Amino acid sequence: MCKVPYGQETLSFSLPLGMKVRQAVSKPASPLSDEKGAVEEALANPVGTFPLHRLTCSGDRVCVVFTDITRSCPDNPHIPPMFQE
Repeated sequence: MCKVPYGQETLSFSLPLGMKVRQAVSKPASPLSDEKGAVEEALANPVGTFPLHRLTCSGDRVCVVFTDITRSCPDNPHIPPMFQE
């Protein structure tokens, strides 16, 4: 029986015979002293790719995916600076 966070509850399910599951669990981290600055720095210097402003052009259509309550990372601090970028 597998269990995963789902909203404020847990969802239990069984996998078909022969299937395996691995769960990724985030390591605890200390809060950032300057969250806004860290977000701006990450957007200006992303790891392994160009900044957003170099990947898009005016008029491009994009899709933004938001996390849900089962994720420990809030979207609020990230979305406005991302749109600004």
